[in-house]
Amino acid sequence: MMGDENSKTGDESGKEKKRPNAKYKLSNENVQGKEIVYHYSRERRLEKASQAVRNLYSEPPRRRFGIFGALISSKPNAMLLGTIIFFCVLMLILSAIYK
Repeated sequence: MMGDENSKTGDESGKEKKRPNAKYKLSNENVQGKEIVYHYSRERRLEKASQAVRNLYSEPPRRRFGIFGALISSKPNAMLLGTIIFFCVLMLILSAIYK
């Protein structure tokens, strides 16, 4: 494929293709010292959004999952955790006494 006419070679490096948007400023040099105005309205965007998206914004955020919170979330879970801790402490005390 050395003779492929479509491939770029070192001979073409002097000929640069002009971009179609070469005059477009990629930085904000033309707005130095001016405040940029954003035309964004969350309310307007949410009006056009689906009902599922609107529900996401109207509901309060869910609490983060925590292992301790899950262990004491109900009375039976809290009693089970207390029983496990009790037996662990009991085993430690008995193992220290009967060495």
